[in-house]
Amino acid sequence: MKLRVRLSALTRMECTKEIEVPDDTKESAFPDIARKTYDETDGTEFTEDHEYWERGDCWCERIKE
Repeated sequence: MKLRVRLSALTRMECTKEIEVPDDTKESAFPDIARKTYDETDGTEFTEDHEYWERGDCWCERIKE
């Protein structure tokens, strides 16, 4: 019997930005700043992170002969 094994992996896209904020910005505001920055970023600035892999769905199926 032959099997076809299908493997998948999830990779990550990332983008790094440096932004200016007032010196008195509280750390509790950081998550909101990150969300706002993400919302204002288009996908063209992202690159693939080749170091990050997460196992996706993997399965086998019988090959009918």
